[in-house]
Amino acid sequence: MLDQQALEVFRLCIELPSETWDEANRQSVTVGNLLYSMLVGAATWSGVTSVLPDIARALGDLHRHLTKFDVLVISNGAKDADAYLLHVARLAGVGGRVVNLGALAGGYMSPFFSGATALIGPSQFVAHNPAVHRHTGGLPVKVCHPVMDAARLLDAAQACRTAGAQTPDARGQARELREYGAMSEGATYAACSSNLPPARFILVGRVSSEKTPGMFLRAMAVLRKRWMEGPRRRSQPEGVVVGNGPLQNHMERLALDLDANVMFKGFLSVDAVPCEVQRATALVLPSTCSETFGMVVPEAMLLGVPVVTFGFGGSGELVSHMENGMLVAEATPKALADALELLATDTAMRNRLGAQARQDALRVLSLPEMVACHTDEFASPTKR
Repeated sequence: MLDQQALEVFRLCIELPSETWDEANRQSVTVGNLLYSMLVGAATWSGVTSVLPDIARALGDLHRHLTKFDVLVISNGAKDADAYLLHVARLAGVGGRVVNLGALAGGYMSPFFSGATALIGPSQFVAHNPAVHRHTGGLPVKVCHPVMDAARLLDAAQACRTAGAQTPDARGQARELREYGAMSEGATYAACSSNLPPARFILVGRVSSEKTPGMFLRAMAVLRKRWMEGPRRRSQPEGVVVGNGPLQNHMERLALDLDANVMFKGFLSVDAVPCEVQRATALVLPSTCSETFGMVVPEAMLLGVPVVTFGFGGSGELVSHMENGMLVAEATPKALADALELLATDTAMRNRLGAQARQDALRVLSLPEMVACHTDEFASPTKR
């Protein structure tokens, strides 16, 4: 819990003094540019005072408070909004100035990050992204995967299973699934409703262009057509989209036009999402854009659900092909449909991938693992 001193620093950090805005207007520059010119080149706080005394006096309380600390951590950073604090902290003698790079780290990076002593990113994609290194002065990015609330996720999944298993239909469905091979006798998961088809694929995320939801719909349409026209009679695959966004209406129309058999659930609570995910044959990540890291991947893995993805950016870094999931080499609906069909028709492989996915998620994204990853950056910083 933050003490009063730390809370006071936080208040000072988020409330830039009015003098800053007044001076920026007078010079016809942005506040970010003003603070950059004022702080980045300064060797001492007295140097700042000599250049812009009014702003230096206005920021004096913040500077004075920061002299009492050894480490400053900026969490989920990427923009200019609070990155100027790195240089105020540098001039205050704070030895450890750590930035945890956030979801926006794949694009613009603040030039203020030149004042950091350590950068921590969520994925190798962020660590090696040229946009990240443009303003870091060659400072390397240490990869520490985000930690997930595994207890909450598993509790929510268990509550769903308990509620579903209490109906006669659900108990019968569980027996049918065991006969089909989708569940082993020792499995701890069960159907949440009596409408679970043998092949059920789920997409969780914002229904927007960067998630490429149309790729998912087209892959489902390819698979559905293939099974309808094939020599063997099969239950038709079902697709589910959890989330909303600007393309939702368009995607719903496209799903109908393609006869893709995809349901749109819209936005669901954090406790309802695991119920949907754990019922799936696989989680599908159809994005062809480079995302920094997606928590939906390790959360699905923790639930024993393998992930199928093209592996762009950091979103697929936890997925090992044919070990805990599937990496599709060709970003086309047909190639994605081929991968989904393989999982749907080889339940032994699906169960093996899911079991390994769960083990890997517990190992890589545990709280002790995350703490250990950060320890070196926080330990015994020296005043500078």
